Amino acid sequence: MAGKAVCDFTVGVLPAPEEAVALYRAAQWWGNDDDFATMQKMLENSFAVACARCDGKLAGMMRAISDGVSDAYMLDLVVAPEYRRRGAFSFLYRKVREMA
Repeated sequence: MAGKAVCDFTVGVLPAPEEAVALYRAAQWWGNDDDFATMQKMLENSFAVACARCDGKLAGMMRAISDGVSDAYMLDLVVAPEYRRRGAFSFLYRKVREMA
């Protein structure tokens, strides 16, 4: 990748299900038969969602489920192959942990 990517991070702003499915497919987590409606439900029912966007593209995402009191579980930390080893995992994990 030429030049340095411009990245920003959000917590609590859900990506479009089409973006999330494209990310999961790029990371080889989903096949072509996985649908947008399932992803939409996954996103809406998460306690927290953190996203990394680089150059306007959804580059990584992590979800958490929680009872909101004492327990939380980190789920689906996925980073697009071209953005791995750039600190996205650490940032996403910290941000979701802070919310859960």
